[in-house]
Amino acid sequence: MRLKFWDKFNKRWINTASLELSTLGEIIAVRDFGGTIYGPNQFETVRSTGLKDKNGKEIYEGNIVKSRGYYQHSYINREVLWYRGGWCLSCELNSTDSDAYPYLDPIAQKGEVIGNIRDNPELIKEK
Repeated sequence: MRLKFWDKFNKRWINTASLELSTLGEIIAVRDFGGTIYGPNQFETVRSTGLKDKNGKEIYEGNIVKSRGYYQHSYINREVLWYRGGWCLSCELNSTDSDAYPYLDPIAQKGEVIGNIRDNPELIKEK
């Protein structure tokens, strides 16, 4: 599984050099190439979905994908989420459980990654 790490305090991506794992295999620290060590409360782990968009760009948790849904005729920006044991796209209407598209694979692979929720929150319409 491919991972990226977000510095929660400085609001930037960590250029990761190495990881420190607990005896249980949990990530407990991240070290960047400058030697800075980030403790478990300082970073957020962002996972790859293992899928690529229509341009071949790898899709990560929190990416914003511009795509059409199954029943939509226009394009809409949606965030990639882990939901009920699988990857899905959020819906713009509201955040209730029924408003997630459960099948990331066919929708996202026809769509395009245009940013991510951390760097580009403005790409998701206000609810």
